[in-house]
Parts: sequence; structure tokens; C-alpha cells
Amino acid sequence: MSPEFQAILFDLDGVIVLSEDLHARAKQVTLEKYGIAYPDNLFKDFKGRPDLVFWNHVSEKLALGRFLLMNWIVTREAFSLAYRRK
Repeated sequence: MSPEFQAILFDLDGVIVLSEDLHARAKQVTLEKYGIAYPDNLFKDFKGRPDLVFWNHVSEKLALGRFLLMNWIVTREAFSLAYRRK
């Protein structure tokens, strides 16, 4: 027997939880951890775009070949660290 649902809730960023700033902070922590310099407008330029697009840009343009592709697990760890600091 399948469960009976009364409702399904979808959270689009900013509707219930505004997490964009927290994601930006997690990315900032990650870049700093690996010593990757970034322009001040980086997070604003990638706001609302998929993480894979962001990390591909970092890997290709900012890390200058030091990393093939930043791993999303590192971001998740940094996200957790940034959340604890808040």
C-alpha cells in the first residue's frame, strides 16, 4: 500500500528559506581554503546559476589549471562550516 499524501512542498530559494547568501559564503570559504583569488563581483555574477557552472568557471578561469573541477562535496562541507559560524 502506498502512503497517502495530503501535500507536497517545494521550496524555491527565497520562498521559505533564503539560502543564497549562505551558499555564497560557503563558496567563499572554499575558495579561501584553497588559496584561489576571486573578484569582488564573482558571487553576484553567479547568483541563481547552478553550482556546476560556478565551479567550472572557478576551475577554468580562477584556479588556472590547479584543479580539474572543484568537487561539490567540498562546497557542502564549507556550507556546513559557514552555517555554524553564523
